[in-house]
Formats: sequence, structure tokens, C-alpha cells
Amino acid sequence: MEGYIDGCLSQLVDALDNFARRGETFDLKLWIKLYIYDVLGELAFSQSYGALKAGNDDILPPIGEHVRLGTVAGQIPQYATEITKYASRLPIDWIRVAGRSRAVMRDVTPLDRLALIVS
Repeated sequence: MEGYIDGCLSQLVDALDNFARRGETFDLKLWIKLYIYDVLGELAFSQSYGALKAGNDDILPPIGEHVRLGTVAGQIPQYATEITKYASRLPIDWIRVAGRSRAVMRDVTPLDRLALIVS
């Protein structure tokens, strides 16, 4: 596990060093966010999201929305399957967005790792 974290940390330090060498300003909050997502990808799926290499969060999956949907479904577990199944078609905007994010998360998750999580 330490190797995954160290690898991502090395990428973060290299990016920050490059900014410092060029005398550029940068958004530290964004770079910490990219680091965290890449570490989580490595730890959960043995595969980085590549956010640090890309240098922006455009490629990140909508994890926040996915978690929000899980929170709602977790409050009424007897309907969790129906909520997640039909969320993208419900007339409530934020639930519909969260439902769509579930499909995006499914598409970016490596299938061999997803099988381990589901089983």
C-alpha cells in the first residue's frame, strides 16, 4: 500500500517542483485533490485515475455524486436497489445527476476489480 501512496506523492512533488522552477502560481487545493483521487484509485482498483498526469480534474469520475446517491439509498435500505436502479429517471435533478454518475463510475471502474468488490 505504501508503494501506491509514494508513487502518487512523487508525481505530486514533481508537479509542484515544476511550478516552483517556472515561478508559476498554482491551485494547491486542486493538486491535493488530484493526488487524493489518484491514491484512492490505486488503493481501491490498483489503477490510478491519471489525474496528476493530466493536471486537471476533468478526467475524474463523479465520485461525489455517487457517494450522495449511496447516502440516500443507505437511509432507506429496503429500497436501495430501486433507488439506484431508477435514480437517473427520477424527476428530482440532483438525484437524476447522481444516478447518471453511478453509470459513469461503473464505466471507469476496471471490471476485474469491480467483480471483487461485488462478490
